[in-house]
Amino acid sequence: MKFRQYYKITDSAWGFFLGLMVPQIFFAILLVIISSIAVSQGVDEETISNSLALQYTSVVLSPLLFLAVFFIYSAIAKINPINASKIKTKFNIYYLLISIVVGVILLFGFNKFIALCDYGIYKLTDLLPSDLPQPLDSVGMYFLGILLFALLPAICEEFLFRGLIFNGLRTRIKPVAAIILGGFLFAIMHLSIQQFIYQFVLGIALCAIVYLTGSIVYSIVVHFVNNFLVVTLIYANTIAGTYESLQTTWSGTEIALSIVIMLLTVVSIIVLFYFWNKKFPPKKEEVIIDNQKIVVEGIGEYEQRALNPTKMSPFGWMMLSMCVGIGMWLYAVILFLTYLFYPKVFYK
Repeated sequence: MKFRQYYKITDSAWGFFLGLMVPQIFFAILLVIISSIAVSQGVDEETISNSLALQYTSVVLSPLLFLAVFFIYSAIAKINPINASKIKTKFNIYYLLISIVVGVILLFGFNKFIALCDYGIYKLTDLLPSDLPQPLDSVGMYFLGILLFALLPAICEEFLFRGLIFNGLRTRIKPVAAIILGGFLFAIMHLSIQQFIYQFVLGIALCAIVYLTGSIVYSIVVHFVNNFLVVTLIYANTIAGTYESLQTTWSGTEIALSIVIMLLTVVSIIVLFYFWNKKFPPKKEEVIIDNQKIVVEGIGEYEQRALNPTKMSPFGWMMLSMCVGIGMWLYAVILFLTYLFYPKVFYK
Protein backbone atom coordinates (compact mmCIF):
# COMPACT_ATOMS: atom_id res chain seq x y z
CA MET A 1 0.00 0.00 0.00
CA LYS A 2 1.45 3.34 -1.10
CA PHE A 3 1.22 6.12 1.48
CA ARG A 4 1.18 9.80 0.58
CA GLN A 5 4.25 11.71 1.84
CA TYR A 6 2.67 15.14 2.31
CA TYR A 7 -0.49 16.81 3.61
CA LYS A 8 -2.89 18.81 1.46
CA ILE A 9 -5.01 21.77 2.50
CA THR A 10 -7.99 19.39 2.64
CA ASP A 11 -6.10 17.45 5.31
CA SER A 12 -5.57 20.74 7.19
CA ALA A 13 -9.31 21.37 7.09
CA TRP A 14 -10.15 17.93 8.45
CA GLY A 15 -7.36 18.07 11.02
CA PHE A 16 -8.58 21.39 12.36
CA PHE A 17 -12.24 20.33 12.34
CA LEU A 18 -11.56 17.01 14.10
CA GLY A 19 -9.13 18.62 16.54
CA LEU A 20 -11.84 21.13 17.40
CA MET A 21 -14.79 18.75 17.64
CA VAL A 22 -13.39 15.46 18.99
CA PRO A 23 -12.36 16.88 22.43
CA GLN A 24 -15.70 18.74 22.70
CA ILE A 25 -17.70 15.60 21.92
CA PHE A 26 -15.51 13.39 24.11
CA PHE A 27 -15.79 15.60 27.19
CA ALA A 28 -19.52 16.14 26.59
CA ILE A 29 -20.00 12.36 26.70
CA LEU A 30 -17.75 12.19 29.77
CA LEU A 31 -19.91 14.82 31.47
CA VAL A 32 -23.05 12.80 30.73
CA ILE A 33 -21.40 9.71 32.22
CA ILE A 34 -20.34 11.66 35.31
CA SER A 35 -23.87 13.00 35.75
CA SER A 36 -25.30 9.48 35.49
CA ILE A 37 -22.85 8.16 38.06
CA ALA A 38 -23.60 11.05 40.38
CA VAL A 39 -27.35 10.42 40.18
CA SER A 40 -27.06 6.64 40.62
CA GLN A 41 -24.67 6.91 43.57
CA GLY A 42 -26.44 9.78 45.24
CA VAL A 43 -23.30 11.88 45.01
CA ASP A 44 -23.35 15.55 44.25
CA GLU A 45 -22.37 16.06 40.60
CA GLU A 46 -20.18 19.03 41.44
CA THR A 47 -18.17 16.91 43.89
CA ILE A 48 -17.28 14.43 41.15
CA SER A 49 -16.61 17.17 38.61
CA ASN A 50 -14.15 18.88 40.97
CA SER A 51 -12.36 15.68 41.97
CA LEU A 52 -8.59 15.71 41.56
CA ALA A 53 -8.59 12.45 39.60
CA LEU A 54 -11.03 13.81 37.03
CA GLN A 55 -9.09 17.06 36.64
CA TYR A 56 -5.86 15.20 35.98
CA THR A 57 -7.68 12.89 33.56
CA SER A 58 -8.84 15.95 31.65
CA VAL A 59 -5.31 17.41 31.60
CA VAL A 60 -3.84 14.18 30.22
CA LEU A 61 -6.58 13.36 27.72
CA SER A 62 -6.89 16.81 26.13
CA PRO A 63 -3.48 16.74 24.37
CA LEU A 64 -3.66 12.98 23.77
CA LEU A 65 -6.89 13.50 21.83
CA PHE A 66 -5.01 15.89 19.52
CA LEU A 67 -2.36 13.22 19.01
CA ALA A 68 -5.03 10.60 18.36
CA VAL A 69 -6.64 12.81 15.71
CA PHE A 70 -3.24 13.27 14.05
CA PHE A 71 -2.36 9.58 13.81
CA ILE A 72 -5.83 8.15 13.19
CA TYR A 73 -6.63 10.67 10.45
CA SER A 74 -3.22 10.07 8.81
CA ALA A 75 -3.87 6.31 8.86
CA ILE A 76 -7.36 6.65 7.38
CA ALA A 77 -6.13 9.08 4.68
CA LYS A 78 -3.17 6.76 3.96
CA ILE A 79 -0.55 9.39 4.71
CA ASN A 80 2.89 8.71 6.18
CA PRO A 81 2.67 10.89 9.33
CA ILE A 82 6.42 10.96 9.98
CA ASN A 83 7.45 12.18 6.53
CA ALA A 84 4.38 14.35 5.93
CA SER A 85 4.75 16.23 9.21
CA LYS A 86 8.49 16.72 8.63
CA ILE A 87 9.90 15.12 11.76
CA LYS A 88 13.67 15.38 11.39
CA THR A 89 15.82 14.05 14.21
CA LYS A 90 19.07 15.57 12.95
CA PHE A 91 19.69 18.65 15.07
CA ASN A 92 21.16 21.93 13.94
CA ILE A 93 22.67 23.56 17.02
CA TYR A 94 21.98 27.04 15.66
CA TYR A 95 18.30 26.25 15.09
CA LEU A 96 18.10 24.66 18.53
CA LEU A 97 19.58 27.67 20.33
CA ILE A 98 17.40 30.16 18.44
CA SER A 99 14.33 28.05 19.20
CA ILE A 100 15.14 28.17 22.91
CA VAL A 101 15.65 31.94 22.72
CA VAL A 102 12.30 32.39 20.96
CA GLY A 103 10.54 30.37 23.66
CA VAL A 104 12.10 32.47 26.43
CA ILE A 105 11.38 35.80 24.71
CA LEU A 106 7.73 34.94 24.08
CA LEU A 107 7.08 33.79 27.65
CA PHE A 108 8.66 36.73 29.44
CA GLY A 109 7.56 39.24 26.82
CA PHE A 110 3.89 38.30 27.23
CA ASN A 111 3.88 37.30 30.90
CA LYS A 112 2.70 40.66 32.25
CA PHE A 113 0.27 41.22 29.39
CA ILE A 114 -1.43 37.86 30.06
CA ALA A 115 -1.66 38.77 33.74
CA LEU A 116 -3.23 42.09 32.73
CA CYS A 117 -5.83 40.29 30.57
CA ASP A 118 -6.63 37.92 33.46
CA TYR A 119 -7.06 40.93 35.73
CA GLY A 120 -9.37 42.63 33.21
CA ILE A 121 -11.56 39.51 32.99
CA TYR A 122 -11.66 39.30 36.79
CA LYS A 123 -12.67 42.95 37.21
CA LEU A 124 -15.47 42.54 34.68
CA THR A 125 -16.83 39.17 35.76
CA ASP A 126 -15.20 38.11 39.07
CA LEU A 127 -13.94 35.00 37.22
CA LEU A 128 -10.51 33.84 38.36
CA PRO A 129 -8.02 32.48 35.79
CA SER A 130 -7.83 28.70 35.55
CA ASP A 131 -5.20 27.17 37.81
CA LEU A 132 -3.37 23.86 37.99
CA PRO A 133 -5.31 20.90 39.51
CA GLN A 134 -2.85 20.72 42.41
CA PRO A 135 -0.17 23.11 43.72
CA LEU A 136 3.40 22.44 42.60
CA ASP A 137 4.65 22.38 46.18
CA SER A 138 7.20 19.55 46.01
CA VAL A 139 9.95 18.27 43.72
CA GLY A 140 7.74 15.34 42.71
CA MET A 141 4.85 17.61 41.76
CA TYR A 142 7.26 19.86 39.88
CA PHE A 143 8.49 17.03 37.65
CA LEU A 144 4.92 15.79 37.21
CA GLY A 145 4.00 19.33 36.17
CA ILE A 146 6.82 19.36 33.60
CA LEU A 147 5.54 16.08 32.15
CA LEU A 148 1.82 16.94 32.08
CA PHE A 149 1.83 20.70 31.47
CA ALA A 150 5.02 21.20 29.44
CA LEU A 151 6.19 18.11 27.56
CA LEU A 152 2.88 16.38 26.77
CA PRO A 153 1.09 19.45 25.29
CA ALA A 154 4.23 20.52 23.39
CA ILE A 155 4.49 17.19 21.57
CA CYS A 156 0.80 16.47 21.00
CA GLU A 157 -0.23 19.96 19.90
CA GLU A 158 2.73 20.37 17.56
CA PHE A 159 2.00 17.13 15.73
CA LEU A 160 -1.54 18.29 14.97
CA PHE A 161 -1.17 22.06 14.54
CA ARG A 162 2.21 22.33 12.85
CA GLY A 163 2.74 18.78 11.61
CA LEU A 164 -0.64 18.34 9.92
CA ILE A 165 -2.53 21.64 9.76
CA PHE A 166 0.30 24.04 8.93
CA ASN A 167 2.09 21.71 6.52
CA GLY A 168 -1.19 21.18 4.69
CA LEU A 169 -1.89 24.91 4.47
CA ARG A 170 1.39 25.53 2.68
CA THR A 171 0.42 23.32 -0.21
CA ARG A 172 -2.12 25.89 -1.40
CA ILE A 173 -1.24 29.35 -0.02
CA LYS A 174 1.92 31.45 0.30
CA PRO A 175 4.19 30.85 3.33
CA VAL A 176 3.45 34.16 5.10
CA ALA A 177 -0.30 33.67 4.69
CA ALA A 178 -0.01 30.05 5.87
CA ILE A 179 1.99 31.14 8.93
CA ILE A 180 -0.57 33.78 9.91
CA LEU A 181 -3.53 31.50 9.24
CA GLY A 182 -1.85 28.68 11.15
CA GLY A 183 -1.38 30.97 14.15
CA PHE A 184 -4.99 32.12 13.92
CA LEU A 185 -6.31 28.55 13.87
CA PHE A 186 -4.10 27.71 16.85
CA ALA A 187 -5.60 30.59 18.85
CA ILE A 188 -9.17 29.77 17.78
CA MET A 189 -8.80 26.11 18.74
CA HIS A 190 -8.11 27.01 22.39
CA LEU A 191 -11.41 28.93 22.69
CA SER A 192 -9.81 31.38 25.13
CA ILE A 193 -10.71 35.05 25.21
CA GLN A 194 -8.08 36.49 27.52
CA GLN A 195 -5.16 34.58 25.93
CA PHE A 196 -6.23 34.93 22.29
CA ILE A 197 -3.58 37.53 21.39
CA TYR A 198 -0.78 35.57 23.04
CA GLN A 199 -1.81 32.26 21.49
CA PHE A 200 -2.11 33.95 18.09
CA VAL A 201 1.44 35.33 18.29
CA LEU A 202 2.77 32.06 19.71
CA GLY A 203 1.07 30.11 16.93
CA ILE A 204 2.59 32.39 14.29
CA ALA A 205 6.05 31.99 15.83
CA LEU A 206 5.72 28.20 15.93
CA CYS A 207 4.63 28.06 12.27
CA ALA A 208 7.52 30.35 11.29
CA ILE A 209 9.96 28.07 13.13
CA VAL A 210 8.74 25.06 11.14
CA TYR A 211 8.96 26.99 7.87
CA LEU A 212 12.51 28.21 8.53
CA THR A 213 13.91 24.94 9.92
CA GLY A 214 11.93 22.43 7.85
CA SER A 215 11.15 20.38 10.96
CA ILE A 216 8.50 20.38 13.68
CA VAL A 217 11.14 19.23 16.17
CA TYR A 218 12.15 22.87 16.71
CA SER A 219 8.56 24.05 17.19
CA ILE A 220 8.24 21.34 19.83
CA VAL A 221 11.36 22.80 21.49
CA VAL A 222 9.88 26.33 21.49
CA HIS A 223 6.54 25.07 22.80
CA PHE A 224 8.20 23.00 25.52
CA VAL A 225 10.51 25.83 26.65
CA ASN A 226 7.52 28.16 26.88
CA ASN A 227 5.49 25.71 28.99
CA PHE A 228 8.52 24.63 31.03
CA LEU A 229 9.21 28.20 32.11
CA VAL A 230 5.59 28.64 33.20
CA VAL A 231 5.73 25.47 35.33
CA THR A 232 9.13 26.45 36.76
CA LEU A 233 7.99 29.96 37.72
CA ILE A 234 4.86 28.60 39.39
CA TYR A 235 6.94 26.04 41.32
CA ALA A 236 9.54 28.62 42.41
CA ASN A 237 6.89 31.08 43.58
CA THR A 238 4.93 28.33 45.34
CA ILE A 239 8.01 27.18 47.27
CA ALA A 240 8.80 30.81 48.13
CA GLY A 241 5.21 31.38 49.25
CA THR A 242 4.69 34.20 46.74
CA TYR A 243 2.58 32.44 44.13
CA GLU A 244 -0.71 34.13 43.23
CA SER A 245 -2.81 33.11 40.24
CA LEU A 246 -4.01 36.70 39.86
CA GLN A 247 -2.35 40.08 40.33
CA THR A 248 -5.07 42.14 42.00
CA THR A 249 -3.58 45.64 41.84
CA TRP A 250 -2.38 47.43 38.73
CA SER A 251 -1.07 50.95 38.41
CA GLY A 252 -1.37 52.96 35.20
CA THR A 253 2.38 52.63 34.71
CA GLU A 254 2.24 48.82 35.04
CA ILE A 255 -0.60 48.59 32.52
CA ALA A 256 1.24 50.76 29.98
CA LEU A 257 4.51 48.90 30.57
CA SER A 258 2.93 45.47 30.04
CA ILE A 259 1.48 46.60 26.70
CA VAL A 260 4.74 48.23 25.57
CA ILE A 261 6.76 45.10 26.48
CA MET A 262 4.27 42.94 24.59
CA LEU A 263 4.54 45.12 21.47
CA LEU A 264 8.34 45.19 21.68
CA THR A 265 8.32 41.41 21.98
CA VAL A 266 6.27 41.08 18.80
CA VAL A 267 8.61 43.45 16.94
CA SER A 268 11.73 41.64 18.19
CA ILE A 269 10.36 38.26 17.07
CA ILE A 270 9.54 39.66 13.61
CA VAL A 271 13.04 41.13 13.29
CA LEU A 272 14.61 37.87 14.49
CA PHE A 273 12.72 35.81 11.93
CA TYR A 274 13.46 38.32 9.16
CA PHE A 275 17.24 38.07 9.64
CA TRP A 276 16.98 34.32 10.20
CA ASN A 277 15.28 33.98 6.82
CA LYS A 278 17.98 36.16 5.21
CA LYS A 279 20.83 34.25 6.81
CA PHE A 280 19.44 30.72 6.38
CA PRO A 281 16.75 30.74 3.68
CA PRO A 282 14.67 27.55 3.43
CA LYS A 283 15.99 25.01 0.95
CA LYS A 284 14.08 24.20 -2.22
CA GLU A 285 13.05 20.70 -3.14
CA GLU A 286 10.83 18.98 -5.66
CA VAL A 287 7.81 16.80 -4.96
CA ILE A 288 5.31 15.06 -7.19
CA ILE A 289 1.68 16.03 -6.59
CA ASP A 290 -1.14 14.84 -8.81
CA ASN A 291 1.45 13.68 -11.39
CA GLN A 292 2.97 17.18 -11.58
CA LYS A 293 6.47 18.15 -10.45
CA ILE A 294 6.17 21.08 -8.05
CA VAL A 295 9.04 23.21 -6.76
CA VAL A 296 8.76 23.66 -3.01
CA GLU A 297 10.58 26.29 -0.95
CA GLY A 298 11.14 25.03 2.57
CA ILE A 299 8.44 22.38 2.83
CA GLY A 300 5.47 23.87 1.15
CA GLU A 301 5.64 27.02 -0.96
CA TYR A 302 4.14 25.70 -4.20
CA GLU A 303 5.04 27.74 -7.27
CA GLN A 304 1.94 26.27 -8.97
CA ARG A 305 -0.59 26.67 -6.20
CA ALA A 306 -3.78 26.13 -8.17
CA LEU A 307 -3.17 22.81 -9.89
CA ASN A 308 -6.75 22.92 -11.09
CA PRO A 309 -8.02 26.54 -11.04
CA THR A 310 -11.64 25.42 -11.45
CA LYS A 311 -11.53 23.14 -8.46
CA MET A 312 -11.97 25.22 -5.31
CA SER A 313 -13.26 22.49 -3.02
CA PRO A 314 -9.98 21.95 -1.07
CA PHE A 315 -9.80 25.59 0.01
CA GLY A 316 -13.58 25.59 0.45
CA TRP A 317 -13.26 22.79 2.99
CA MET A 318 -10.67 24.84 4.85
CA MET A 319 -12.95 27.88 4.91
CA LEU A 320 -15.87 25.79 6.15
CA SER A 321 -13.78 24.21 8.89
CA MET A 322 -12.41 27.62 9.91
CA CYS A 323 -15.93 29.07 10.07
CA VAL A 324 -16.92 26.32 12.50
CA GLY A 325 -13.95 27.22 14.69
CA ILE A 326 -14.71 30.94 14.55
CA GLY A 327 -18.34 30.19 15.37
CA MET A 328 -17.36 28.22 18.47
CA TRP A 329 -14.98 30.98 19.57
CA LEU A 330 -17.68 33.62 19.06
CA TYR A 331 -20.04 31.42 21.09
CA ALA A 332 -17.51 31.57 23.94
CA VAL A 333 -17.38 35.36 23.55
CA ILE A 334 -21.19 35.57 23.64
CA LEU A 335 -21.26 33.47 26.82
CA PHE A 336 -18.69 35.82 28.32
CA LEU A 337 -20.69 38.93 27.39
CA THR A 338 -23.90 37.33 28.66
CA TYR A 339 -22.23 36.56 31.97
CA LEU A 340 -20.96 40.14 32.08
CA PHE A 341 -24.23 41.95 31.34
CA TYR A 342 -26.90 39.36 32.26
CA PRO A 343 -25.38 37.21 35.03
CA LYS A 344 -28.83 36.04 36.20
CA VAL A 345 -28.98 33.76 33.14
CA PHE A 346 -26.32 31.51 34.75
CA TYR A 347 -28.09 31.17 38.08
CA LYS A 348 -31.23 29.29 38.96
